[in-house]
Amino acid sequence: MSQIGKGGVPYAVDGTYLDWIADVTVDSQGHVWLADNDANHVVEVNSAGEFISDIGTFGESGGDNDHFDSPRGIALTRLATCM
Repeated sequence: MSQIGKGGVPYAVDGTYLDWIADVTVDSQGHVWLADNDANHVVEVNSAGEFISDIGTFGESGGDNDHFDSPRGIALTRLATCM
């Protein structure tokens, strides 16, 4: 994968928009994880850029287990679990 979305244009991955990507990492399966700072979620896509899953609630910040507050980084375990 060389690009996801287009500069200056909101991008939807299976209905999940990406807004301002603060961090990107790739797991051992080749899945790309994107920390979306402004949209308050982390998105997982495959190497073709197709949506797999997201964590957090799009557009809603918070301090509970269902929300992020402007995620700025991603850490993965050896088993590719997002932390």
